Amino acid sequence: MKYIINNIYQFFIVLILFTGILALVFINHYKKSNEKEYLNENISTLGISYQSSIDKYRLLSKYIFNESINNELVLSLFEKGINSTDDEKKLYKGLLFRELYPLYLRLKEEGIRQLHFHTKDNKSYIRFHQPDKYEDDLSIVRKTVKFVNDENKAITSFESGKVISGFRNVFPINFRNEHLGSVEISISTRMMVESISNLDVRKEYSIILNKDIVFDKLFKSQSFLYEESVLNSDFVIEDINSSLPDSPKTLSHIAKRINDKLHNNKQLKEAMRQGEKYAFFVKLDDNYYDVTLIPMPGISKKIEGYLIGYQKSINIPIMMSLELYAYSLILLVMIIFISMLLIIQRKTTILDNEKKWFKSITDNLVEGLYVMDSKAK
Repeated sequence: MKYIINNIYQFFIVLILFTGILALVFINHYKKSNEKEYLNENISTLGISYQSSIDKYRLLSKYIFNESINNELVLSLFEKGINSTDDEKKLYKGLLFRELYPLYLRLKEEGIRQLHFHTKDNKSYIRFHQPDKYEDDLSIVRKTVKFVNDENKAITSFESGKVISGFRNVFPINFRNEHLGSVEISISTRMMVESISNLDVRKEYSIILNKDIVFDKLFKSQSFLYEESVLNSDFVIEDINSSLPDSPKTLSHIAKRINDKLHNNKQLKEAMRQGEKYAFFVKLDDNYYDVTLIPMPGISKKIEGYLIGYQKSINIPIMMSLELYAYSLILLVMIIFISMLLIIQRKTTILDNEKKWFKSITDNLVEGLYVMDSKAK
């Protein structure tokens, strides 16, 4: 009988432990599910903002090309410049530069970083942002230029370059049934960040660039503009000292602290190595922050860089704040119930032993036994 009773108590203790473990597993699963849904929404929101900004400047660049470049005067100067003798080339290049320079100044005020003409054999014809560098071969380092000249189709893509990086809008130039080359209108990373910020003002944004891709292309004289990212040493930040007028703003103190905290995060580095989207929480000073990363693939599908969004968590999943309390409550309930069962089991054992003691006495007495309480009753 005692064996059966002990088994019953053990069964209930095991049942309580099993139920508690199930509750803990359920809470953990529910928490992770809510976190994943919340973070996926952040990824989706940032992705939409990024794509909307790209589309916005693609349409603006197309308008500039159609209204100010794709006309008889500009195209004829370009055509004469690439088909003339050396002395005449300089003359027509100068005339083209003079004709479009006022446009370039206006574009700079709007945050457009580059106006760059290329010949059909993928050589730089004239960089309005750096006219002293020309005739260098762009075939390998500028896939967008090569694509447009090979396919005679316009393209929009983020791409690093020999001078600086940007969101490239490259258009083929055709004049009198002849393909002459191409022209690009590039948006600075700062303008892209500001455009995305206007769509979602709650976040702070930054762009980091793939170090290997950037330094494989740069003119050596431009390498001073880039500094290794604290977040991931495989990436660099453009013009961290803001020496260029259109450089991105420096990060806030909070964003810098978040980057410092994530410096050795292996999961983040692996996700970036794989070119994946990634989002997670970072806790600083008892506050949670959302960090979201969107890869920026180039025309060859290689990851040219990452767009990063930082935001103080406002509507965080409820289980993020209640997780510790929920775990504590379940453990407390388990301890209480198990303790009660152990107490009941101990008292039952004591009563059972007393009963056996009385039975042993009565069984060994020849005469009866009279029992009274402390009041002699």
